[in-house]
Amino acid sequence: METAAHPLHLSVENYLKSEADGQVRHEYVGGRIHAMAGTSEQHNLIAGNVFNAFFNHLRGGPCKT
Repeated sequence: METAAHPLHLSVENYLKSEADGQVRHEYVGGRIHAMAGTSEQHNLIAGNVFNAFFNHLRGGPCKT
């Protein structure tokens, strides 16, 4: 959906300016922006633990996390 605040396609320069001015963070993909959900301390802890488990499991092999 196109809005006056966020047109359907943005240049990189306009995206960066809107991110600097805004309180909500967005992801920029192919000229389109998508709102990103915020994270919590608990979310970051879980994500770190999952990464650590994969990292330890793959250690010494040809795959990387």
